[in-house]
Amino acid sequence: MDAHKNFAYTTVLVAPVPATSGTSLTVQVGRGPSFPATPFNAVVCVAGALPVNTNSEIVRVTNIAGDVLTIVRAQEGTVARTILIGDQIFAAITLKTLTDIEDAISSFSVPSLSALSEAVSVLSQGLSVETAARVAGDNALSQAVSVLSQALSVEVAARTAGDNTLSQAVSVLSADHLSLKNRVSAISTDLASTQTRVDGISANLTSTQTRLDAVSGLVSTTASALSARIDTQSQAISVVSQALSVETAARIAADNTLSQGVSVLSQQVSALSQAHSALSAAAVTLTGTQTLTNKRITKKIQTAADAASISPNTDTADITYQLNTQAAGTLSINADAGTPTNGQAWLLKIKSTNIQTLAWATQYVGGTLSLPIATSGSSKIDYFAFIYDTVASKWDYTGTGTGFPGS
Repeated sequence: MDAHKNFAYTTVLVAPVPATSGTSLTVQVGRGPSFPATPFNAVVCVAGALPVNTNSEIVRVTNIAGDVLTIVRAQEGTVARTILIGDQIFAAITLKTLTDIEDAISSFSVPSLSALSEAVSVLSQGLSVETAARVAGDNALSQAVSVLSQALSVEVAARTAGDNTLSQAVSVLSADHLSLKNRVSAISTDLASTQTRVDGISANLTSTQTRLDAVSGLVSTTASALSARIDTQSQAISVVSQALSVETAARIAADNTLSQGVSVLSQQVSALSQAHSALSAAAVTLTGTQTLTNKRITKKIQTAADAASISPNTDTADITYQLNTQAAGTLSINADAGTPTNGQAWLLKIKSTNIQTLAWATQYVGGTLSLPIATSGSSKIDYFAFIYDTVASKWDYTGTGTGFPGS
């Protein structure tokens, strides 16, 4: 399968030669590394339009050197077209991408039924061994419960002679213990008769053992605890009564203080709210319609390199300036790399040593005023003004000021 990469998109800076059969092209400066590792298929289509079969060609990129792509033309049944400067090129999902995925899925295999059957057999044997071990443990637990029951009966008889109240508590606990013992026996019987209830019975046995341990500890400590609790509770009631009186008085004083604090805080909140409202009314916001007085908006300047082309970006520049010292020739004005808004203004400023013939990208159009064809040269400064139209996705030429002295 081919490699993939997000946002592998740019436009053509230098078209193939010849345009319908050339096998290499150059993309915008620094965009070569945004594509995945070769080889991979890419779509080339006209600027400012979605790709369809009438305006697009699929090529196979076999090598990338910097921003220069080596391509094989007319892939996946498409027809070679005339590739121009400013055309879009991107690594998109094509028929080949989906076919590669389907081929990878079809090659996946699942384990055989015989292997699954052997695994089930081993698991069944393990469950049988575990069941036998649990039954043996249940028998030992049943015997321990019986011994504990006899010991509890002896202890209950001895404590009955000393304290009728304690005797009644022990009798209740003994009856509860007997009920728990019967439940343990029933759980043991269920474990022996059905393997499917092993997990549930195991949980019940664990709970029952915990309760038996608690009963044993309770019986040994109940006698002394009952006597001690009567004295302790009587003393505690007296202490709590005194503490409640003190706490009630303290709470009344605290409530009075809190009430005063709340009143002061309420007044402060009201004052802050009024101040906030005043500040909000005077603040400048991103979506507001306030009028700014005695404020200056400084233009953003983009300085283009001294070369045979200019690549503006109106996201970062209101004015694009080039000091051109090239020999007389052609100066290409490439498509805007930014995302301009409707009605946005842009000014191109060129100071040229020699006369340069201007070659405008298709994004720039003239109306009543045709696009200018050349600079003034002789180190003069020329200004070319444009307004952006989002309906046509074009920079509309609005006027020129030429021949200004350069120094």
